Amino acid sequence: MGIFDKAKDKASEAAQDGKLDEHLDKAEGVAKDKVGEEHADKVDTARDKLDDALGSNQEDNDQR
Repeated sequence: MGIFDKAKDKASEAAQDGKLDEHLDKAEGVAKDKVGEEHADKVDTARDKLDDALGSNQEDNDQR
């Protein structure tokens, strides 16, 4: 098992615990602060792809 497989497994475990969205929200906020409004749409796109890849809850995604 490679390092990325382990990371994905840990992220999936966090998603089941309900903590993943909380951490992703924080990371999204930090990223938007760093890149500014000019690139905020790219941060949103990256977040959506992470949600899809990790199987995050769609209800939480719709509330953003």
